[in-house]
Amino acid sequence: MNVGVLKLGGRLTWAATDKTGGIGEAKAICELIAMRDSNTVNVYTKVLDKEQSFENPQNIFVHDISFFDEIKDDVLLVFNGNVNFFGGAEAPDQIRNYILMNRFKGKIFYIYIDPELQLKQIYKSIESKDWGSKYSRDDLEVTRKDIEVITSMYDKSFRCEKFKKSRINVNKFHFFPFEKYPLINNIPLRLKKNPKYDLIYMGTFRGGKRQDKMIKYYFGHEGFNTTFIGKTKLKDFKKNYSEPVPKFLPAVPFDKIRYEINNSLAHVCIGDKAYDGRILTPRIYESMLFGTVCLIDAQLDPTQLVFGMRPFLQKFNYVWAKSDVHHRVTTLKREFQLRQDILGFQYSIIHQFNVQEYHNDFMKILGS
Repeated sequence: MNVGVLKLGGRLTWAATDKTGGIGEAKAICELIAMRDSNTVNVYTKVLDKEQSFENPQNIFVHDISFFDEIKDDVLLVFNGNVNFFGGAEAPDQIRNYILMNRFKGKIFYIYIDPELQLKQIYKSIESKDWGSKYSRDDLEVTRKDIEVITSMYDKSFRCEKFKKSRINVNKFHFFPFEKYPLINNIPLRLKKNPKYDLIYMGTFRGGKRQDKMIKYYFGHEGFNTTFIGKTKLKDFKKNYSEPVPKFLPAVPFDKIRYEINNSLAHVCIGDKAYDGRILTPRIYESMLFGTVCLIDAQLDPTQLVFGMRPFLQKFNYVWAKSDVHHRVTTLKREFQLRQDILGFQYSIIHQFNVQEYHNDFMKILGS
């Protein structure tokens, strides 16, 4: 099967050093498809001159999108993202994504991982621009009724409502647990006996949507080395918060995140209103894979999908309040054997992951 790939809101090249999870997710799914030698993945994106000679993973080919007026693969995957026109400037590669979508004659699958990134119409944003007359409504407005959505969101009513607001016709929704993508190609990291951080957060501020959860679980821990790694800064917080505040360090390349997670005693996996009770985050599986104690905000996973079948973890790893986090981390700092036991239980969960079954399940959705 020849699988075409578009990425909204960003470039998708293996030559780039990425610091965002969305690109990492897209790469992982492309590599998952390419595991089968009979599959070819063709990625159409903006390619910089210095990236032209880069050797991509086996069975994956990256093409400069500016040279294509039509895509002729068997199926087309469109990875979610925000299409922005910063400063009102034209973004030809992102606009061409929509032209190629509309002209594609095969089946289109929209990969919907972030609840806020449903497929959206862009023509109204373009027609008022100085350069907008270069593009027609017929080229850009998505009116086709055969788009299928593959999503890790298990709340069916919410995902349907999001697409209705965007005036996008969806033929069918498929569920697939994209949050497990960190397990595809990674080997678990061993417990670090003396980690640098007591409590770590690696993720985005999401425009303030996660502000309350961050303050609730990460601020006000006396005696902890609590650290944020990423683009979030203290000045981003507009609400009252407890002292002491976390340290704020810059983002690291996507492939280095695992070592920072491994260097922490615990991580609190949080979502926001769009996530809670609807979708799980990849950071849950990254935490377990990379040797840190995975604490989960109970509102994120209210039905305890992750640890519900493990009574020991069910009791320890779900947290409801700041005091829960403080108690868990204090206990872990004091009881090394307990930490070893918890990581052992966590490893037992990720060891159940079968990459071949994961691959087969995804390919069944694509019709292969």
